Amino acid sequence: MAKEFLSYAENSAEISKIKSSISMEDLKELNTIVVHGGTFHLDDVVFVAEIIAVRQENGIISIPEILRISRNDVQKTIDELESLNKKFIIGDIGNGLFDHHDQLVVRDPINGGFDSLSFIEKKRLEQPYTASSKLWLAIGPELIGEEFVSRVDRDFFMPLDANDNFGSIKTENVFNGYRKMQNPLSLTISWLNGDPKDSVAQMSNFMKAVEFLVLTFRGMINTYKNMRKTYEENHIAEIENTMGPRKIVSIDKYVPSMVFNPEKVYYIVEPATNPGWWQVATTDSEAHPIINRELLKDVNNQLYLDLQNYDKSVDSGKIQTQKVFFHKTGFLATFPKQEWAEIVAYESRLIFDK
Repeated sequence: MAKEFLSYAENSAEISKIKSSISMEDLKELNTIVVHGGTFHLDDVVFVAEIIAVRQENGIISIPEILRISRNDVQKTIDELESLNKKFIIGDIGNGLFDHHDQLVVRDPINGGFDSLSFIEKKRLEQPYTASSKLWLAIGPELIGEEFVSRVDRDFFMPLDANDNFGSIKTENVFNGYRKMQNPLSLTISWLNGDPKDSVAQMSNFMKAVEFLVLTFRGMINTYKNMRKTYEENHIAEIENTMGPRKIVSIDKYVPSMVFNPEKVYYIVEPATNPGWWQVATTDSEAHPIINRELLKDVNNQLYLDLQNYDKSVDSGKIQTQKVFFHKTGFLATFPKQEWAEIVAYESRLIFDK
């Protein structure tokens, strides 16, 4: 049974310890990775895949020895590895730094009571860290830059943590209520399990799952490395530093919305791929509904903006000029005029703020 959440001081100290616990050089020199045996889950698979992917990004093809052990064998395994002068890391078992079953380390910031936190801060507190997201705290900044570490945590690790953390914990002990959530990736890993009593076959299946996640993780790393390049080339930091919270920004060239920090810029208005058209997108698709549906009307089974109050040139006789494309995700729309895109971004932000 998991403990209750750590105090603010304990949590901050634990996060600082995790961040300084292991370096890229340490991962390059690893001889052994230790995780739990039996049925494998998304967290322990990602923990191993994360290390292998990082090593490959640094040109190291060799895979460390991987030990899948029972909880009762943790100390014996540590003693054996230390006697052989092995450099090792243990995750998702053993109550150490990269375990999580007896230590509810939560995402920063946790400054004060939960009710006093901002929406973004609450989002970050919805799940405690797991083994693999703890490891990301330590290695992420050096790998893709500090600007994008929290975004990978939000986009990749938080759904992972929601699946893995504490199915038995009492709801009243968890901020905002707790639900164990399956996701397609966790289900995929579950399906790759074989008979846990057949250790040879199970190890083979485990490594197949790891190989799949290595490809996924390396793809994610490269995506964010490219975003970091875009971030730097387009001086996004300068734009963000001039913005207050929950702001809208218009820029004169297309920049992927994911490049912007959602804590600084919520909506971005930018040129679309169609010449002369503009699009508006959210920087956090989970948090911000882009369209105020009260602005819309149904014409011939199509959604159009009713912008008569904003643009006198628009009337029912020129319905084509009103056409706006709402993309499948619901968090991106394309407009024939920049001012229309800015209006919808503004109205959507008002809805969100309510």
